[in-house]
Amino acid sequence: MNLVVWILCGFISMGAGLCYAELGTLVRESGGKWAYIRTAFGPIPAFMSAWIDLIIVPVGSALQMQAGAEYLLISAFGSCQTPVITSAYT
Repeated sequence: MNLVVWILCGFISMGAGLCYAELGTLVRESGGKWAYIRTAFGPIPAFMSAWIDLIIVPVGSALQMQAGAEYLLISAFGSCQTPVITSAYT
């Protein structure tokens, strides 16, 4: 069953890649996703998408890294208290 799910996700990823390839041949502007959204929906949704990519996506990545570091430190120190500098942000 895992292999079936993996293959289905591969087809979905391939479809997304083909869609971006087609958009790249139709919209001949630099800017990637921003240019595609601006062409399809206008400047305001493109602006909002750019700000989301600039602010929200890195914050989510930072939170995932902090949680991973916390779990790594807990597994390294065992039942001891983790260092103060690592738990200052929680």
